[in-house]
Amino acid sequence: MARQVDYDAKIAAIDEKIVAKKAQLKKLKEQKKSLILRKAKNDNAELVLFMQENKISAADVVSKLKQDQ
Repeated sequence: MARQVDYDAKIAAIDEKIVAKKAQLKKLKEQKKSLILRKAKNDNAELVLFMQENKISAADVVSKLKQDQ
C-alpha cells in the first residue's frame, strides 16, 4: 500500500518558510536603505569639505555644472 503524504503539513511548512524569507528580505532592504543614506551623507560631507578647502560656493558649483551640460 502506498504511503500517505500529508500535503497540508508540507504546504504549511512552505508557507512558514515564505514568511521567514519575506521578513529576511524586509530586513535586508532596510539595511540597504540605511547604507545608501549613510553613503549619501558621507559623499555630501566630502563635497562640502572639498568646496571649503577650495573656497568654492554652492552657486559656483551649480553654475559650472550648468555650463558643462
